[in-house]
Amino acid sequence: MTDRKGLYVLAGMLLLLVLWRGGHLTPGVEGPPGNVVELQTAEFDAFLKTGVQPVIVDFYADWCGPCRAVKPVLAQLSVDYTGRARFAKIDTDRNSRLADTHKVTGIPCVILFKDGQEVSRKVGAMSLREYDAWIAPHAGPAPAPAATPAPPAPPAAT
Repeated sequence: MTDRKGLYVLAGMLLLLVLWRGGHLTPGVEGPPGNVVELQTAEFDAFLKTGVQPVIVDFYADWCGPCRAVKPVLAQLSVDYTGRARFAKIDTDRNSRLADTHKVTGIPCVILFKDGQEVSRKVGAMSLREYDAWIAPHAGPAPAPAATPAPPAPPAAT
């Protein structure tokens, strides 16, 4: 009976580890994933050349603590910059040649591309405000606010 109890404890610990490593138990990671596209080496160049908006690419690794901290920040920015910039992420463990091609020597490494060419990069975790200030000059104009309809006229007095 104690062998079975030990297995349950071990299984529970493994489940907690998997949830923690996946970001499900990390403070600040909960919430919508945003509009960040996971790319592989084969589709990277085509993604950069499609569209006229700047592309912000996060080179990361799952085991990297600062990378996990940047994940929700870039997810929020991808929502804030919808229609003005596109966001992607590259797992450097699975796409090491692409990371080497772009001379990624430290992670997280967030590179801003325009017209398929690197414009700027930031290495290390930054705050939402810092990334926003870095991206804003390169992004398209903010969309115009939607027109609000006029309130209905009051009913006529009889």
